Amino acid sequence: MTIPGVFQQVGFCTEGAYRMFGPPEGGEPGIETHRSIVRALGEIGYNWFELVGPTLSRDTEQMTAIHCQPFMQAAREAGGRNSGLHWLLAGTQTDLTSPDAEVRKRTANRIVALTMLTSWLGGRVNVHGSPAQRNLHWDQTYPAAFDAAVEVYAMVVPRIRDLRVKICIEQLAPNETNFLGSLAEVMRFIDAVNAKVGANHQVLFPIIDIKALLFIPTVTMTDVVAAIRKYGPRAAHVHLNNKTLGGPGCDDLDFGPVFQALYDIGYHEPWELTGEQRILSVEVFNAKTVSLLETARKSFETITSWRPK
Repeated sequence: MTIPGVFQQVGFCTEGAYRMFGPPEGGEPGIETHRSIVRALGEIGYNWFELVGPTLSRDTEQMTAIHCQPFMQAAREAGGRNSGLHWLLAGTQTDLTSPDAEVRKRTANRIVALTMLTSWLGGRVNVHGSPAQRNLHWDQTYPAAFDAAVEVYAMVVPRIRDLRVKICIEQLAPNETNFLGSLAEVMRFIDAVNAKVGANHQVLFPIIDIKALLFIPTVTMTDVVAAIRKYGPRAAHVHLNNKTLGGPGCDDLDFGPVFQALYDIGYHEPWELTGEQRILSVEVFNAKTVSLLETARKSFETITSWRPK
């Protein structure tokens, strides 16, 4: 599907959509839930669909490559592709910073399984946020938590490097987590994992999340633009959202400087690391107060109508 405007790869995260398109009372999530979501988003114009587990299955661990084929077909019929998965570890018995070695091993296995699932769905990226599964424990120092999480990903990376799925470590704001709360810290973390397993694996990358940046105290749009220019060249993915939990064009926040900074670093062009064009993915959380499809339309219009200076 050809999209008007500068950015040709425009996606939407279904983290809020599953509540609107969920199965009937007592029913099971599955292909009809997924098909309804991607059809509605495809009609607006989106050509990438960032998925969450509740739209796929009540137990994604039971999904196989064969189970994923209808989900790929539904995305193609809607005029796009599945970009990958988000909301990965929430609600699972996993913990990145656990002092317990068995828990860390279980967490690593879960991340590997989810990466395989993304590959089967035809996706490119997995977004690792899940604040509740990475917070420091009550009697834990930050360095101990950091080392524990590094150990988890060091177990993961060699096992998934051939899947060609990029793991995006998400910087989250202080109101969400007390671990990896800045892009600088995310990069330090990625470098620490790579030092253990070898940077040439090209598996771990940062993601630029506009809302998370804006929720850092004292951060202004000028700082957001500076972050894009500094970290954007290494970022494998971008989430477009704002402090009101909507998308671009849904409040008085001017996304023009964000788009200009992304344009200036060549985000709209094939990425020098992979040759692929990276995706701008709208991620919203206000579906309970504003029609999700209304937000999706406004966001899409805002992105596609922007032109560089």
